[in-house]
Amino acid sequence: MAKYERSESLEKIAKKVIAENDIFCHLDSECCRIAYQTCDSSKSSNGKTVYADTEKVKDKLKGLLPFDFIITFYEDSLELSDESKEKLMYHELRHIGFEPDTLKFSIVPHDIEDFKDVIEKWGVNWII
Repeated sequence: MAKYERSESLEKIAKKVIAENDIFCHLDSECCRIAYQTCDSSKSSNGKTVYADTEKVKDKLKGLLPFDFIITFYEDSLELSDESKEKLMYHELRHIGFEPDTLKFSIVPHDIEDFKDVIEKWGVNWII
């Protein structure tokens, strides 16, 4: 059975990434509460390794969990260098969208803009 643990080290990485990138200014507030955790198991999707994911906490669980989003790093990402973890965190934080007109947060699916941004910053093999 997979074991999940809250991670202070991932939270530190996220705070650094948020502070260094203006595109995340909407995340540097009390309005968006993010939990960071590790999982000691691997995850795959369509035969490909999933290093991390971001999920929105469902409304019915908000009374039990004091968070709006959960970012999980899986076993295969735990051995990455600090630099690669920062890049992966950047990618995961891009999945948290904010609509200023309604003040609502949402999950942003993978899209070409996300990958274009990451590839322009670090190249095609950005996770290694």
